[in-house]
Amino acid sequence: MIKFAAVLVLLGALLAVAIQNPHPVTVNFLAWKSMSTTLLVVVLVGLLVGLVGGFFIGFRTGKRDRPIEEEEDDPE
Repeated sequence: MIKFAAVLVLLGALLAVAIQNPHPVTVNFLAWKSMSTTLLVVVLVGLLVGLVGGFFIGFRTGKRDRPIEEEEDDPE
């Protein structure tokens, strides 16, 4: 329930930023040329990149941190 509330708060904040900043912004990134888009698009792309990166990092570390299941009683 807490995660759901946190997501709602985050979406509300994102909506507030989008409503208050409707004008286009210029984006320069590494070798890319200037690109004009709205601030909402820039924030959403950053959010998606962070979510995907966090998912893959969590997925990889989650496999290592998982406890090893103990084997059945060995007759040895």
